[in-house]
Amino acid sequence: MKKSLALIALLALCMAFKPNSKNDEIIWSPDRKLTWKDFEKPLSKYAPEAAGTNSGIDYSLKPIDNLSIKVGIYDIFFKSLSSKSLDKSHLINEILEHEQGHFDINELYARMLRKQLQDSSYINYNQFKIEFYKMYRSVDGAANSEEDKYDKETNHSIDTTMQNKWSKYIAEQLNAYAAYSQTEFVITYGKK
Repeated sequence: MKKSLALIALLALCMAFKPNSKNDEIIWSPDRKLTWKDFEKPLSKYAPEAAGTNSGIDYSLKPIDNLSIKVGIYDIFFKSLSSKSLDKSHLINEILEHEQGHFDINELYARMLRKQLQDSSYINYNQFKIEFYKMYRSVDGAANSEEDKYDKETNHSIDTTMQNKWSKYIAEQLNAYAAYSQTEFVITYGKK
């Protein structure tokens, strides 16, 4: 299950003022899969699902000089906001793999955003910022829609045939965008 990115952003902003907030974040990596220990928030006993992934696309923009900017696009999982059932019998591998799928979908869309940014050209920092925020909002909305579709078509992992199709599709798409897995890169204005 996914959570609204607006909620994530608000909570992440609040958490940014807490010491050790970085210990709460997992940046997506092909070598680091989620475990049940990563889901730190207890799920309400009345919740219809067994777990809830709270992840989203974050960014950093650091101007280098008048000609370039360092951009970071990250898929982040928030441990303290991601929940799991108190009933340990619900904490099975199939559900964990489904939740990993949510994290992976966000990474796919982070790669799409990186590609869009790197394939475009910009006159200066102001024009870059305008284009960046348009692209970010569009990709973020598309990622949320894709996660909704993922939950609906897999029935939150219950439909194993559809879950297997989605897992294969997500892996194929991550591979197709492998050239955009680098989280940080430099954009030079006036060049493509």
